[in-house]
Amino acid sequence: MLKIIFRDPMSLLTPAQRGQLLANQLEASRPAYSVLLLMGSALLVLLAGLEVMGWVPGIGYPPALTALGALGLSSFSVATLRVQNNGVLAATLLVYGGGLASLMSLPLDPDTIPPEFRTALFDLFPVAALALTVRRTAVLMIVGLLAIVAVLRIAVYPNPESGLAIYWLVIAFSAALGLLLRRYRFAFAVQSLLAHEALQAQARTDTLTGLLNRNGWNRQAARMFQYHRNRDRPLCAVFFDIDHFKLVNDTHGHAVGDRILVQLATAIRQHLPDGAVAARFGGEEFVVLLPAAELPTASTYAEAVRGGFANAARARGVRVSAGIARRRPSDSLSRLLRRADEGLYAAKAAGRDRVVVVE
Repeated sequence: MLKIIFRDPMSLLTPAQRGQLLANQLEASRPAYSVLLLMGSALLVLLAGLEVMGWVPGIGYPPALTALGALGLSSFSVATLRVQNNGVLAATLLVYGGGLASLMSLPLDPDTIPPEFRTALFDLFPVAALALTVRRTAVLMIVGLLAIVAVLRIAVYPNPESGLAIYWLVIAFSAALGLLLRRYRFAFAVQSLLAHEALQAQARTDTLTGLLNRNGWNRQAARMFQYHRNRDRPLCAVFFDIDHFKLVNDTHGHAVGDRILVQLATAIRQHLPDGAVAARFGGEEFVVLLPAAELPTASTYAEAVRGGFANAARARGVRVSAGIARRRPSDSLSRLLRRADEGLYAAKAAGRDRVVVVE
Protein backbone atom coordinates (compact mmCIF):
# COMPACT_ATOMS: atom_id res chain seq x y z
CA MET A 1 0.00 0.00 0.00
CA LEU A 2 2.73 2.47 0.98
CA LYS A 3 4.68 1.55 -2.15
CA ILE A 4 1.71 2.51 -4.30
CA ILE A 5 1.19 5.78 -2.43
CA PHE A 6 4.82 6.92 -2.62
CA ARG A 7 5.56 5.66 -6.15
CA ASP A 8 6.22 8.58 -8.48
CA PRO A 9 3.49 8.61 -11.17
CA MET A 10 6.00 10.19 -13.57
CA SER A 11 8.01 6.94 -13.57
CA LEU A 12 5.38 5.52 -15.94
CA LEU A 13 6.33 8.05 -18.63
CA THR A 14 9.16 8.34 -21.12
CA PRO A 15 11.42 11.43 -20.92
CA ALA A 16 9.54 12.99 -23.85
CA GLN A 17 6.20 12.34 -22.18
CA ARG A 18 7.49 13.81 -18.90
CA GLY A 19 8.54 16.98 -20.68
CA GLN A 20 5.17 17.24 -22.38
CA LEU A 21 3.27 16.61 -19.14
CA LEU A 22 5.31 19.18 -17.18
CA ALA A 23 4.74 21.79 -19.88
CA ASN A 24 1.01 21.04 -19.92
CA GLN A 25 0.77 21.14 -16.12
CA LEU A 26 2.69 24.40 -15.87
CA GLU A 27 0.33 26.02 -18.33
CA ALA A 28 -2.76 24.57 -16.67
CA SER A 29 -1.59 25.55 -13.16
CA ARG A 30 -0.88 29.17 -14.03
CA PRO A 31 -4.53 30.40 -13.90
CA ALA A 32 -5.17 28.32 -10.76
CA TYR A 33 -2.13 29.88 -9.05
CA SER A 34 -3.37 33.32 -10.02
CA VAL A 35 -6.77 32.62 -8.46
CA LEU A 36 -5.09 31.21 -5.32
CA LEU A 37 -3.02 34.36 -4.88
CA LEU A 38 -6.06 36.52 -5.44
CA MET A 39 -8.02 34.54 -2.84
CA GLY A 40 -5.22 34.98 -0.30
CA SER A 41 -5.35 38.73 -0.82
CA ALA A 42 -9.14 38.73 -0.55
CA LEU A 43 -8.88 36.81 2.73
CA LEU A 44 -6.59 39.51 4.15
CA VAL A 45 -9.09 42.21 3.19
CA LEU A 46 -11.86 40.18 4.82
CA LEU A 47 -9.85 39.80 8.04
CA ALA A 48 -9.11 43.54 8.09
CA GLY A 49 -12.83 44.23 7.76
CA LEU A 50 -13.66 41.82 10.56
CA GLU A 51 -11.09 43.56 12.79
CA VAL A 52 -12.65 46.95 12.06
CA MET A 53 -16.06 45.56 13.07
CA GLY A 54 -14.54 44.14 16.23
CA TRP A 55 -15.36 40.55 15.39
CA VAL A 56 -11.69 39.51 15.22
CA PRO A 57 -8.95 40.78 17.59
CA GLY A 58 -6.02 42.58 16.01
CA ILE A 59 -2.67 40.83 15.99
CA GLY A 60 -0.30 43.74 15.60
CA TYR A 61 -1.13 45.30 12.22
CA PRO A 62 -3.54 48.20 11.74
CA PRO A 63 -6.47 47.00 9.60
CA ALA A 64 -5.74 49.72 7.01
CA LEU A 65 -2.16 48.46 6.63
CA THR A 66 -3.41 44.88 6.30
CA ALA A 67 -5.86 45.91 3.56
CA LEU A 68 -3.20 47.99 1.78
CA GLY A 69 -0.77 45.07 1.89
CA ALA A 70 -3.47 42.79 0.53
CA LEU A 71 -3.99 45.10 -2.44
CA GLY A 72 -0.26 45.10 -3.09
CA LEU A 73 -0.07 41.33 -2.93
CA SER A 74 -3.03 41.02 -5.32
CA SER A 75 -0.79 42.39 -8.09
CA PHE A 76 1.21 39.15 -7.89
CA SER A 77 -1.83 37.26 -9.15
CA VAL A 78 -1.59 39.23 -12.40
CA ALA A 79 2.16 38.59 -12.55
CA THR A 80 1.68 34.83 -12.42
CA LEU A 81 -0.35 35.03 -15.63
CA ARG A 82 2.18 37.16 -17.49
CA VAL A 83 5.57 35.89 -16.29
CA GLN A 84 6.94 33.17 -18.60
CA ASN A 85 10.29 32.45 -16.95
CA ASN A 86 9.92 29.68 -14.35
CA GLY A 87 12.64 31.12 -12.12
CA VAL A 88 11.01 34.54 -12.02
CA LEU A 89 7.63 32.92 -11.40
CA ALA A 90 9.05 30.96 -8.45
CA ALA A 91 10.56 34.15 -7.01
CA THR A 92 7.18 35.87 -7.40
CA LEU A 93 5.44 33.13 -5.46
CA LEU A 94 8.14 33.18 -2.77
CA VAL A 95 7.79 36.93 -2.23
CA TYR A 96 4.02 36.60 -2.16
CA GLY A 97 4.18 33.75 0.36
CA GLY A 98 6.50 35.74 2.59
CA GLY A 99 4.26 38.79 2.42
CA LEU A 100 1.17 36.75 3.16
CA ALA A 101 2.90 35.08 6.11
CA SER A 102 3.96 38.46 7.53
CA LEU A 103 0.51 40.00 7.29
CA MET A 104 -1.47 36.97 8.37
CA SER A 105 0.54 35.26 11.09
CA LEU A 106 3.65 37.31 12.00
CA PRO A 107 2.41 40.46 13.80
CA LEU A 108 4.56 43.50 14.38
CA ASP A 109 3.89 43.53 18.13
CA PRO A 110 6.02 40.72 19.65
CA ASP A 111 3.89 40.73 22.78
CA THR A 112 0.79 39.80 20.85
CA ILE A 113 -0.07 36.12 20.60
CA PRO A 114 -1.12 35.19 17.05
CA PRO A 115 -4.66 33.83 17.12
CA GLU A 116 -4.70 30.14 16.29
CA PHE A 117 -7.37 30.46 13.62
CA ARG A 118 -5.36 33.08 11.70
CA THR A 119 -2.24 30.92 11.77
CA ALA A 120 -4.32 27.98 10.58
CA LEU A 121 -5.70 30.10 7.74
CA PHE A 122 -2.18 30.85 6.55
CA ASP A 123 -1.28 27.15 6.64
CA LEU A 124 -4.03 26.55 4.07
CA PHE A 125 -2.03 28.55 1.53
CA PRO A 126 0.98 26.16 1.38
CA VAL A 127 -1.42 23.19 1.21
CA ALA A 128 -3.18 24.63 -1.83
CA ALA A 129 0.09 25.84 -3.37
CA LEU A 130 1.71 22.41 -3.02
CA ALA A 131 -1.31 20.79 -4.66
CA LEU A 132 -0.82 23.09 -7.68
CA THR A 133 2.98 22.98 -7.81
CA VAL A 134 4.60 21.26 -10.78
CA ARG A 135 8.37 21.48 -10.36
CA ARG A 136 10.20 19.90 -7.41
CA THR A 137 12.26 23.03 -6.77
CA ALA A 138 9.03 24.93 -6.20
CA VAL A 139 7.88 22.17 -3.82
CA LEU A 140 11.05 22.57 -1.74
CA MET A 141 10.61 26.34 -1.80
CA ILE A 142 7.05 26.18 -0.41
CA VAL A 143 7.87 23.57 2.24
CA GLY A 144 10.91 25.60 3.23
CA LEU A 145 8.83 28.76 3.52
CA LEU A 146 6.28 26.96 5.71
CA ALA A 147 9.06 25.68 7.99
CA ILE A 148 10.80 29.08 8.22
CA VAL A 149 7.57 30.83 9.14
CA ALA A 150 6.87 28.19 11.81
CA VAL A 151 10.35 28.65 13.31
CA LEU A 152 9.95 32.45 13.33
CA ARG A 153 6.65 32.16 15.17
CA ILE A 154 8.30 30.07 17.89
CA ALA A 155 11.46 32.23 18.10
CA VAL A 156 9.75 35.64 18.19
CA TYR A 157 6.46 34.94 19.95
CA PRO A 158 5.39 32.83 22.92
CA ASN A 159 5.05 29.12 22.29
CA PRO A 160 1.69 28.00 20.87
CA GLU A 161 -0.90 27.25 23.51
CA SER A 162 -1.35 23.78 22.05
CA GLY A 163 2.31 22.98 22.73
CA LEU A 164 5.25 22.61 20.38
CA ALA A 165 4.61 18.92 19.64
CA ILE A 166 1.04 19.53 18.48
CA TYR A 167 2.13 22.69 16.63
CA TRP A 168 4.81 20.91 14.60
CA LEU A 169 2.46 18.00 14.01
CA VAL A 170 -0.03 20.40 12.42
CA ILE A 171 2.72 21.97 10.26
CA ALA A 172 3.94 18.54 9.14
CA PHE A 173 0.40 17.38 8.43
CA SER A 174 -0.27 20.51 6.37
CA ALA A 175 2.81 19.90 4.22
CA ALA A 176 2.04 16.18 3.89
CA LEU A 177 -1.54 16.91 2.85
CA GLY A 178 -0.36 19.33 0.16
CA LEU A 179 2.19 16.82 -1.14
CA LEU A 180 -0.42 14.05 -1.17
CA LEU A 181 -2.84 16.19 -3.15
CA ARG A 182 -0.03 17.04 -5.56
CA ARG A 183 0.80 13.36 -5.98
CA TYR A 184 -2.79 12.42 -6.79
CA ARG A 185 -3.13 15.35 -9.16
CA PHE A 186 -0.05 14.16 -11.04
CA ALA A 187 -1.30 10.56 -10.98
CA PHE A 188 -4.54 11.71 -12.60
CA ALA A 189 -2.62 13.81 -15.14
CA VAL A 190 -0.34 10.87 -16.03
CA GLN A 191 -3.28 8.51 -16.51
CA SER A 192 -5.09 11.12 -18.60
CA LEU A 193 -2.01 11.64 -20.78
CA LEU A 194 -1.51 7.90 -21.30
CA ALA A 195 -5.20 7.40 -22.11
CA HIS A 196 -5.13 10.33 -24.53
CA GLU A 197 -2.03 9.02 -26.29
CA ALA A 198 -3.52 5.52 -26.46
CA LEU A 199 -6.66 6.90 -28.11
CA GLN A 200 -4.54 9.00 -30.47
CA ALA A 201 -2.44 5.97 -31.39
CA GLN A 202 -5.56 3.89 -31.93
CA ALA A 203 -7.03 6.58 -34.15
CA ARG A 204 -3.95 6.76 -36.39
CA THR A 205 -2.83 3.11 -36.40
CA ASP A 206 -3.96 0.24 -38.61
CA THR A 207 -5.01 -2.45 -36.15
CA LEU A 208 -3.97 -5.37 -38.38
CA THR A 209 -0.46 -4.33 -39.43
CA GLY A 210 0.53 -1.84 -36.72
CA LEU A 211 1.54 0.73 -39.35
CA LEU A 212 -0.15 4.09 -39.69
CA ASN A 213 -3.64 4.15 -41.16
CA ARG A 214 -4.78 6.75 -43.66
CA ASN A 215 -5.61 9.25 -40.92
CA GLY A 216 -2.20 8.88 -39.26
CA TRP A 217 -0.49 9.09 -42.61
CA ASN A 218 -2.25 12.33 -43.54
CA ARG A 219 -0.95 13.97 -40.37
CA GLN A 220 2.64 12.74 -40.25
CA ALA A 221 3.40 12.65 -43.98
CA ALA A 222 2.13 16.21 -44.45
CA ARG A 223 4.42 17.49 -41.67
CA MET A 224 7.42 15.61 -43.04
CA PHE A 225 6.80 16.76 -46.62
CA GLN A 226 6.43 20.40 -45.55
CA TYR A 227 9.61 20.22 -43.45
CA HIS A 228 11.72 18.89 -46.33
CA ARG A 229 10.20 21.19 -48.93
CA ASN A 230 10.88 24.27 -46.78
CA ARG A 231 14.53 23.22 -46.49
CA ASP A 232 14.80 21.96 -50.06
CA ARG A 233 15.88 18.51 -48.92
CA PRO A 234 15.41 15.31 -50.94
CA LEU A 235 12.41 13.13 -50.21
CA CYS A 236 11.17 9.96 -51.87
CA ALA A 237 7.81 8.22 -51.85
CA VAL A 238 7.46 4.45 -52.33
CA PHE A 239 4.21 2.64 -53.10
CA PHE A 240 3.94 -1.13 -52.49
CA ASP A 241 1.11 -3.33 -53.72
CA ILE A 242 0.76 -7.11 -53.29
CA ASP A 243 0.47 -8.85 -56.65
CA HIS A 244 -2.79 -10.72 -57.32
CA PHE A 245 -3.95 -10.18 -53.75
CA LYS A 246 -7.62 -10.70 -54.61
CA LEU A 247 -6.73 -14.13 -55.97
CA VAL A 248 -4.99 -14.93 -52.67
CA ASN A 249 -8.12 -14.04 -50.71
CA ASP A 250 -10.37 -15.96 -53.09
CA THR A 251 -8.15 -19.04 -53.07
CA HIS A 252 -6.88 -19.25 -49.50
CA GLY A 253 -9.36 -17.13 -47.54
CA HIS A 254 -9.14 -13.80 -45.76
CA ALA A 255 -7.26 -15.20 -42.75
CA VAL A 256 -4.33 -16.11 -45.02
CA GLY A 257 -4.70 -12.75 -46.75
CA ASP A 258 -4.41 -10.99 -43.40
CA ARG A 259 -1.23 -12.91 -42.57
CA ILE A 260 0.27 -11.89 -45.89
CA LEU A 261 -0.58 -8.24 -45.20
CA VAL A 262 1.17 -8.53 -41.83
CA GLN A 263 4.20 -10.12 -43.52
CA LEU A 264 4.52 -7.19 -45.93
CA ALA A 265 4.11 -4.69 -43.08
CA THR A 266 6.84 -6.53 -41.15
CA ALA A 267 9.21 -6.37 -44.13
CA ILE A 268 8.49 -2.64 -44.56
CA ARG A 269 9.15 -2.02 -40.86
CA GLN A 270 12.31 -4.16 -40.69
CA HIS A 271 14.09 -2.12 -43.34
CA LEU A 272 12.55 1.25 -42.45
CA PRO A 273 15.19 3.94 -41.81
CA ASP A 274 14.96 6.28 -38.85
CA GLY A 275 12.48 9.10 -39.33
CA ALA A 276 10.61 7.47 -42.22
CA VAL A 277 6.81 7.31 -42.30
CA ALA A 278 5.03 4.10 -43.35
CA ALA A 279 1.31 3.43 -43.66
CA ARG A 280 -1.22 0.97 -44.95
CA PHE A 281 -2.85 3.19 -47.52
CA GLY A 282 -5.81 0.94 -48.12
CA GLY A 283 -6.45 -2.74 -48.87
CA GLU A 284 -3.16 -4.33 -50.00
CA GLU A 285 -1.50 -0.99 -50.83
CA PHE A 286 1.24 0.45 -48.59
CA VAL A 287 3.14 3.73 -48.84
CA VAL A 288 6.43 4.92 -47.35
CA LEU A 289 7.94 8.40 -47.21
CA LEU A 290 11.74 8.30 -47.00
CA PRO A 291 13.34 11.50 -45.60
CA ALA A 292 16.61 12.85 -47.01
CA ALA A 293 16.71 10.00 -49.53
CA GLU A 294 17.73 10.09 -53.19
CA LEU A 295 16.35 7.65 -55.77
CA PRO A 296 19.19 5.05 -55.42
CA THR A 297 18.63 4.90 -51.64
CA ALA A 298 14.88 4.56 -52.08
CA SER A 299 15.37 1.87 -54.73
CA THR A 300 17.67 -0.10 -52.42
CA TYR A 301 15.07 0.09 -49.67
CA ALA A 302 12.24 -1.02 -51.95
CA GLU A 303 14.27 -3.98 -53.24
CA ALA A 304 15.10 -5.02 -49.67
CA VAL A 305 11.40 -4.98 -48.80
CA ARG A 306 10.51 -6.88 -51.97
CA GLY A 307 13.10 -9.57 -51.25
CA GLY A 308 12.22 -9.85 -47.57
CA PHE A 309 8.54 -10.19 -48.34
CA ALA A 310 9.19 -12.82 -51.04
CA ASN A 311 11.11 -14.92 -48.50
CA ALA A 312 8.40 -14.54 -45.84
CA ALA A 313 5.57 -15.39 -48.25
CA ARG A 314 7.47 -18.14 -50.10
CA ALA A 315 4.96 -20.80 -49.07
CA ARG A 316 2.17 -19.00 -50.92
CA GLY A 317 4.32 -17.74 -53.78
CA VAL A 318 3.10 -14.17 -53.30
CA ARG A 319 5.12 -11.22 -54.56
CA VAL A 320 4.97 -7.42 -54.35
CA SER A 321 5.45 -4.57 -56.81
CA ALA A 322 6.67 -1.06 -56.01
CA GLY A 323 6.83 2.41 -57.54
CA ILE A 324 9.22 5.20 -56.49
CA ALA A 325 9.27 8.95 -57.08
CA ARG A 326 11.51 11.76 -55.81
CA ARG A 327 10.15 15.12 -54.69
CA ARG A 328 10.44 17.87 -57.29
CA PRO A 329 10.62 21.56 -56.27
CA SER A 330 7.13 22.19 -57.66
CA ASP A 331 5.59 19.06 -56.10
CA SER A 332 2.82 18.95 -53.57
CA LEU A 333 2.50 15.79 -51.48
CA SER A 334 -0.42 14.54 -53.56
CA ARG A 335 1.54 15.12 -56.79
CA LEU A 336 4.55 13.23 -55.42
CA LEU A 337 2.33 10.32 -54.41
CA ARG A 338 0.62 10.35 -57.80
CA ARG A 339 3.96 9.90 -59.59
CA ALA A 340 4.99 7.10 -57.23
CA ASP A 341 1.62 5.48 -57.93
CA GLU A 342 2.33 5.78 -61.65
CA GLY A 343 5.58 3.88 -61.05
CA LEU A 344 3.61 1.17 -59.25
CA TYR A 345 1.21 0.77 -62.18
CA ALA A 346 4.18 0.65 -64.54
CA ALA A 347 5.63 -2.19 -62.44
CA LYS A 348 2.31 -4.05 -62.67
CA ALA A 349 2.16 -3.52 -66.44
CA ALA A 350 5.75 -4.75 -66.88
CA GLY A 351 4.98 -8.13 -65.30
CA ARG A 352 4.79 -7.42 -61.53
CA ASP A 353 7.32 -8.48 -58.83
CA ARG A 354 9.57 -5.51 -59.57
CA VAL A 355 10.44 -1.93 -58.60
CA VAL A 356 9.95 0.93 -61.07
CA VAL A 357 11.50 4.36 -60.51
CA VAL A 358 9.80 7.43 -61.96
CA GLU A 359 12.33 10.16 -62.78
